[in-house]
Amino acid sequence: MNKGERNVSVIQKLVLFCLKSIENQRTAYAILHLLNGKKSSQTIQDAHLFHLKQYFHVLPHLAREEFNQILDHLLEEKYVTCLGEGSYRMTEKGDMYLQEFAEPIIPSYLNGWSYNRMDKLFWERLSLMVQVISNLVAYNGRYLPIQNNKPDLDWLKNFIQRNRINRHELATQLFKELQQILTNKKIDPLILILRLTGSNRIGLTQQQAAEQLQMSMLTYQLHFTNVIHMILTEVKENNTSYPLLEQILETKETNEWLQLTQSTRKTAIYLNQGYDIEDIIKIRKLKQGTIEDHIVELAIVDSSFNIDVYVPPEVQSNIIKTSTNGIKQLKYIRQSVPEASYFQIRLVLAKHKSAVSV
Repeated sequence: MNKGERNVSVIQKLVLFCLKSIENQRTAYAILHLLNGKKSSQTIQDAHLFHLKQYFHVLPHLAREEFNQILDHLLEEKYVTCLGEGSYRMTEKGDMYLQEFAEPIIPSYLNGWSYNRMDKLFWERLSLMVQVISNLVAYNGRYLPIQNNKPDLDWLKNFIQRNRINRHELATQLFKELQQILTNKKIDPLILILRLTGSNRIGLTQQQAAEQLQMSMLTYQLHFTNVIHMILTEVKENNTSYPLLEQILETKETNEWLQLTQSTRKTAIYLNQGYDIEDIIKIRKLKQGTIEDHIVELAIVDSSFNIDVYVPPEVQSNIIKTSTNGIKQLKYIRQSVPEASYFQIRLVLAKHKSAVSV
């Protein structure tokens, strides 16, 4: 297997792993929505219920046509069988393929759910910081910033003002932090370094970096995201070791709030103000099912969200007991717990992160 083939298999293995995880309880396109990071209540629920949060939004540019080609390849290799209507089941050969490698070939630092709203911002600020500090050291004031959006430029201006140290000391500290964080990790530092722009070099585009590293574009994007997520995790866990990089992570919003869809945020505001479901339906002019989806999403994302007002504790216990007995489909749980509505069942299972199918 040449290097190009090995790189392509990274994406194929990721899709195959996700197919195994959903166990034919969703169509394959639920995986595409997950990898794209579709901000719908269903996709957010799938990410949690099937324990695939780390892959949420890790391939935002994966097109449906490319995804279909991946499915076709998995079919040709007999790793999966098609059950019709977009449903696939992994074969024994596919299962063996997933277990074939001693080391997992899916990048291991991916944490899409936690970082999908942070990674792009981090990269924009980091790349701008490197460029500006490099030009400060070179005493070069004539260059075009690689990021031209005002929030990033304002942030960097404030960053420079807060860190009033000698420009050479600032550059030395930043180099030290980047060197430390990119050393002795299971990543190729060039994936990131090739993209950086300084006073005497222009960073490569994604396409150029992918070609230089002999990767497909999708594979490069996945590995680049993996490197950014590794840095984010390392900085968050050891922030005192990275005083400059840690400042890039500053945000006024909590991570949980960022994960919610915009529509769910609006519903959450009304709930916090004491409105019930019927009130919110009238105020927002939305269907009851939509508001119920928002509440299920809140239960998934917010660990402190109390569902007792929607489902009596005794009914919750009956639902949990039934689901832990191996019954995973909503309609069968409803038959065993007839006093519970489908909404109540979904809400309890979401709160307890249990995977079910309709």
